[in-house]
Amino acid sequence: MAIVKFISDQDYHIFIDKENVGKVTADSLLKAVLEVGGYLIEVKDDEGRILKKYNLEIKSTDNQILQDVSGVSPSTDEVLNLLKNDPTLVFHCGRAKFCLDGKYGYVNKKFEVVIPAIYSIANDFVNNKAFVVRDFPEGRKTTMIDSDGNMVFNQWYDYIGSGEKTVLLKNEETFYVLSKVDYSIVNQYLDAKYDGKGVLIPVHKHIGVDDMYGYIDKTGTEVIPLIYDYAGNFSTNNIAWIKRFGEYNAVDLDGNLYRYGIHSYKSKRETEILSKEESLDRGFSGCIKVGNYWGLYSDEEPCWDRIIYNSDSYLVYRKNGICNIVIKRKEYFEFGYLNIVDEKNISIEADYIDLAFSWDGRPTSEFRFLKYLIIRRNWKYGIIDLEKNTILPINFDFVEPTDAHVNDNPGGPAFSAELAIVWQRNKCSLFSMEKREFLMPFEFEDIIVNENFDNCLNPIMDSSFLMKKNGKYGLIANDYKTVILPFEYDYIDYDVVNDYNERCERVILTKKGRMGMIQKFHYYNECMDRWEDVNVQLDEEYDECVFLEDKNSKAKLLDVAVRKANRWAIVNCHNGNVNVKDLLFIYESLDEIDRVRRGLIVNIPVTSPKSPIKGIRF
Repeated sequence: MAIVKFISDQDYHIFIDKENVGKVTADSLLKAVLEVGGYLIEVKDDEGRILKKYNLEIKSTDNQILQDVSGVSPSTDEVLNLLKNDPTLVFHCGRAKFCLDGKYGYVNKKFEVVIPAIYSIANDFVNNKAFVVRDFPEGRKTTMIDSDGNMVFNQWYDYIGSGEKTVLLKNEETFYVLSKVDYSIVNQYLDAKYDGKGVLIPVHKHIGVDDMYGYIDKTGTEVIPLIYDYAGNFSTNNIAWIKRFGEYNAVDLDGNLYRYGIHSYKSKRETEILSKEESLDRGFSGCIKVGNYWGLYSDEEPCWDRIIYNSDSYLVYRKNGICNIVIKRKEYFEFGYLNIVDEKNISIEADYIDLAFSWDGRPTSEFRFLKYLIIRRNWKYGIIDLEKNTILPINFDFVEPTDAHVNDNPGGPAFSAELAIVWQRNKCSLFSMEKREFLMPFEFEDIIVNENFDNCLNPIMDSSFLMKKNGKYGLIANDYKTVILPFEYDYIDYDVVNDYNERCERVILTKKGRMGMIQKFHYYNECMDRWEDVNVQLDEEYDECVFLEDKNSKAKLLDVAVRKANRWAIVNCHNGNVNVKDLLFIYESLDEIDRVRRGLIVNIPVTSPKSPIKGIRF
């Protein structure tokens, strides 16, 4: 008999003759008492992969001979012989796992290999199905196989998460919720462009002729029901934008509804009835649902299939497959003249209609008017104008209106509702509704509009476009051709900061593990019609690039911290005075920058105004 001591500078699991003896941690010693004889010692990581193998011989003299056999792979016959002599071996659905060269496969009760050892992780069979994981050049994928090794659903998935009863997987644009009882698909959702950051995942589903949005968690549990026309990603303050009845609001992680950032009333997840007070007296009237039908608060019985949009000027509802657009009479001043929009009713055969508004882009103008209609029939999309003239045929996978502001007349006003993002076969392009033409080929995986506004949220100049092509991100100017940032970045994040008399739009980008940034400032000079532009571009020389925010107010600041090696510097971005040539890398950490701004350290020169800050890493 001998005491064998295992010690390591890292954390490992020790297996003796296939049995888990314990875990060796870097700060502890693991002891095992062994009888005289030979033993197979295996060292595995937390995911069960074999890192080392040893033959350990315990002799009567208590002398130990430890032979490293990690470089010598056992044959399949040797592994099967060990299985036959393993009294703890258990078969599930007639199959038992075996490990060969760190990969897993399955044998039958005759100890014949029926599924080869090709999986990095393999689970026991349940109802003749088993979860397996395999390594591919592009990363790890998971799937379900039957007892013969065939893929149950004939596709590989990305693993998202699991709970006590369910597992959440994703393949391309679809999330699948599987039961752990029998590995059957119990639910599935379409991806609503989840950014991979938030606790909850925005998803949508075709419910009849409607496309309804909501949120699930990473176990596939529906947390916020699918009752919205749109659902966005949750931000760092755990608030997400949603759209219902044509109106944008926000929800928190519990589904409580917020209006304009102020908590106005409790969650309406328990009911679908909206009172006049809850709708803040906006729109034609409050909305109500009785049974399966919608209507407005009036003496008439609700009889509509759905209310799509409801504001003080426009009402859109669907009844018996016909969408009706009601436009109220409205008077407004533009260029010093009184204009009148007459009352109008439009009826169109469609499953859904989205409204595309045009907006005079001058800083002094806030009037928006309806110009185009995006319609959907049988899950195909197109565009028409208010006279029902076809702008884009109804044969595309999706059409999304944008708030991009285009200006074909330099020096004149910019207008919105001229551009739409059109999707076809998982590719997208920009479409000009005014010119009725595509502005670029269908070769992008995603398009994000950089909307340019002033402090009053009025557009002041043309937009630019973040785009994804061949898995890489880039930035294109408003001529739809000029490449500002080449398509070589792994990730791009867009951010907007408002400060007094300043508007800053900035992009953080990463490439090959390095970070950089580009910022564009619109600095108010003398009057609402005069703005100065300042561009700043930090290249990939920086190991880390961090936006700064005020700890107390959570307001984002214009300044940016950049790091080279283990030293930090601050890029002062106030009042259009930006200098990136003479950065002083004098700070040891973000915490030191924080203490300097709060006045706790006074011996380090800083030109930025004092304010307690912390970094927001992307």
